[in-house]
Amino acid sequence: RPFDADVVSQRISNTIKLYARQRGLSNQVRDQIHEKERSNRLMLEIISEVVSARNGESGAHMRHLCLLTEVLLDTLVSKTKRYTLTPHERKVIVTASAFHDIGKMGIDEKILNKSGQLTEEEYIVMKSHTLIGASMLARLDHYRDEELARTAYQICRWHHERYD
Repeated sequence: RPFDADVVSQRISNTIKLYARQRGLSNQVRDQIHEKERSNRLMLEIISEVVSARNGESGAHMRHLCLLTEVLLDTLVSKTKRYTLTPHERKVIVTASAFHDIGKMGIDEKILNKSGQLTEEEYIVMKSHTLIGASMLARLDHYRDEELARTAYQICRWHHERYD
């Protein structure tokens, strides 16, 4: 059947324009994702510095903890089929681990920064930072169903528990 060169030319032109538009949108989405991740890292750094300023820990503590968490999760997944964590789930756990000590914001500075050994009563207060942090995160009503909020709550609440 004969074809109209103008129609074919227009269709090719439209296809090229659509492809270019799709490519532009893909690049825009990629850039937005990178910007969101950058903003998230910045917020974590700010929170880390706030907590660190209060309890005298190094701001690098959070970065080291996140890196260690990532290494442990990657090793766990590679060594056993028992834990089938997707890369996304591992990323959420790593990010959530940064909030593990946020409850220390609710601990009296005299106890938090005591240079000597804690008394038994002070130690009990210090251990409560897991409950305080979990309570802080539980009050985020608008984000209660968010995977990051749920995971951060669990890590914050249980990170000093021992199952052995």
